[in-house]
Amino acid sequence: MCPSLGRKADGVVMKSVVRTLVRWAGLKLLVAERADKAAHTAGSHRLGMGAVLAILVGLLTVADGAWATCSNFIIGSGTLNAPSTLTVPRDATAGTVIYDTQWQLSGVGQATCQGGETWTMGIPGGAASTNLYRVYQTGVPGIGFKVAYNNNGPNWDIDTTPPSHVLQSGIRYECNTGGWPSGTGCGLWSTTYKPGGYFRMQYIALGTPIQSGTSSLPNPIAQVYYGGGLVNQAYFPNSTFVVNVRGCEVMNQNIAVPMKSVRVADFAGAGSKQGPTPFNIPVKCDSGVSVYYQLDGTRPAGVTATNVLTNTATGSDAATGVGIALYKGGSSSNTAQTLAQSVYVGRSTSDGQVMNIPVTAWYFQNSSTRPGPGHVLGLATVTFKYQ
Repeated sequence: MCPSLGRKADGVVMKSVVRTLVRWAGLKLLVAERADKAAHTAGSHRLGMGAVLAILVGLLTVADGAWATCSNFIIGSGTLNAPSTLTVPRDATAGTVIYDTQWQLSGVGQATCQGGETWTMGIPGGAASTNLYRVYQTGVPGIGFKVAYNNNGPNWDIDTTPPSHVLQSGIRYECNTGGWPSGTGCGLWSTTYKPGGYFRMQYIALGTPIQSGTSSLPNPIAQVYYGGGLVNQAYFPNSTFVVNVRGCEVMNQNIAVPMKSVRVADFAGAGSKQGPTPFNIPVKCDSGVSVYYQLDGTRPAGVTATNVLTNTATGSDAATGVGIALYKGGSSSNTAQTLAQSVYVGRSTSDGQVMNIPVTAWYFQNSSTRPGPGHVLGLATVTFKYQ
């Protein structure tokens, strides 16, 4: 609903309300909120013949006599370095990568096979599934994990694994007609294999409410067998990790900022401003959150100033030749609040801390032409980002 901007009959009064969803009548400020997320991705490269990248899934069970026997095993073991504490945005969306170990070498394994043996890989002890593809539960609400294996080097994106290399939950062996590892189809050659064991793990937001908590994952987290013998595996230095949920809450999704009435005659020319109206945009944060915000909106045509919003009022009673200029801080501030620019607010030091973002709105003369009296309405969007 447009604000009432006062008398127009005498031709000398303009009055506006600046409104923030942050809605400003005079200034309508729409609040959107999102969390920065740092999702690490690996470049997508194609491995040569004989390479594999497989998402490690499900329950790995080894039954006696399941495969013909290879021999001369050497186990390539290594660690996946992951933090013992994760700080997670409370509103991370489904599929957001919260942490990525990147590819890490477990060491080169060995197996001498006679030919015809089979191979398998998986997560020892199994893991409960989630609604996301090949992502499994950690035990902490809202947080899952995914593990991948690569026998040739750290050159493949975990999210572009060929389907023939993705194992089904609970299945030890899946025929790979693409030829890995024998190069000719399903099963192993009569040869000595020395697979380089690269593993990678990601913690992933499940899209359900995230809660703080503690989890213990299987350790080792992943194992690879040739002909029933272990050749590669990955451990955590400490498989227990703690999740601390952090974030911010916009305290008012609809902030109305009434602006003062001013006289058209008080404007002194292009770029002059009248009627400062200071206001705050409050956000409440958990401890240890770095907060940023950004204001966006449409600028008037022909105006070079980067902090001015166009007048969106319409109809015969809309003012002409005037916009709304935004400044950081109080009414004495001369620091322009540049649109489409991220601004650092600060870092919260305690849970529930309210951080106020001070902004001042002014009427702004767009050109040398004298403004015409009437209604003024500004519309902007503020986006909060936090880390």
